[in-house]
Amino acid sequence: MDTAQGRYWLSEPDHPGKKTSACELTGICGGGAGIVLFFLQMAHATGEASYLDDARRGADYLTAVWPNLLGKSVEPSRANLSFYEGIAGIAFALSETSKAMKEPRYQQAALAATDAVAQPMGTETGWTDPAHTADLVLYLLYAARTFHVETYRALAMEAGLRLVAMGKPHECGGMSWQNAGVTSAGQPSLAAEDETAHVSFTLARLFEEVQDSTFLNTSLEGAAHVQSVVTGSGALISYTSASFLSASHPEFGPAITGRARLFYQLYKVTGTDCYREQAEALANAAIRAEESVRHTPNSWETVRQSSGAASLLDLLLDLSAALGNLEYVEIAASLASRIVEQNTDFDGKSYVWDQRFPWIVPSALSAQTGYLTGAAGIGAALVHVALAQRGDLRPIVFPDSPFSDSCKQFTIS
Repeated sequence: MDTAQGRYWLSEPDHPGKKTSACELTGICGGGAGIVLFFLQMAHATGEASYLDDARRGADYLTAVWPNLLGKSVEPSRANLSFYEGIAGIAFALSETSKAMKEPRYQQAALAATDAVAQPMGTETGWTDPAHTADLVLYLLYAARTFHVETYRALAMEAGLRLVAMGKPHECGGMSWQNAGVTSAGQPSLAAEDETAHVSFTLARLFEEVQDSTFLNTSLEGAAHVQSVVTGSGALISYTSASFLSASHPEFGPAITGRARLFYQLYKVTGTDCYREQAEALANAAIRAEESVRHTPNSWETVRQSSGAASLLDLLLDLSAALGNLEYVEIAASLASRIVEQNTDFDGKSYVWDQRFPWIVPSALSAQTGYLTGAAGIGAALVHVALAQRGDLRPIVFPDSPFSDSCKQFTIS
């Protein structure tokens, strides 16, 4: 949708009248920030100017409207500041747009948005959600490196110490972080260990950045807990829930991706082979799960970045680049072919993917456009496979990825 401020995208084009919040319209998860990141990668992959124009128009809109997400009282745990739903993610998208296009106005907007995120980070209020806090820590580390602002790194360290204090010893062993088993949307969490893995990864990243052993030791405690609740060779924690008896699927989406990233990050900072082996075991288990779910009655398969095959695809490409395992590229290419086969012709000229969102309505199908929830993230994963096959994989590296050493940023001329 084109406006005087720029361009935005409907989250569900087949339901144009559906009410959408400002965060849903602009965030990385399901809104314009994620779609801008997708078009930047499409422009790099194809060289077509039209994709660059899409990204520019989307970035213009984000630049104009992000201040509208600021309320009178903004706390760090609120979604409008968060990375995947709020202002931190918009700042990331604008920063990456500035890098790709060499246009300072987007960097200026990204800095202003980052300052808006950083301001409440220095307060004592709102620190109740470990996952949101961890997201903001990771973004601030990215911002400190990108903008050369040491204050952002100091705030990330302070928030990291608060994360350490929020950890609780767990009866199964190690330490855990849980926001009372409730997600940011107020829905029951189907995999409570995801939050612990995410916080532990964040603390390991902080250790890599500032070499404070407090962060590493606490991260290792979190990893010990994650290891204590899985059994076998990279065993999976099922998303199947008593509330969703009509549908089930294996967790080869962000849950397993998050745990694999945690163990690879620990391998990076400790050099301990068992953590690398654990990351590979999780990826291999996810491959087996993805194969089996397509042949299991009463199961359903998703292909999006959130809880879906696109997330697994990107993990395999990352591990391939990091570990030199070319077999993962071949498996990713096969997975990409299956993803393409599952598309739906939307209007005779574009594709969408009908997906289930079981934590909302298990039987409902929705064709969305966002990065985590729909076509943008699926398209980005397909682009990554194509680039990997031609030896030119240079994706945009998100702050929650441990694989930046294996990737390079790209520039669009």
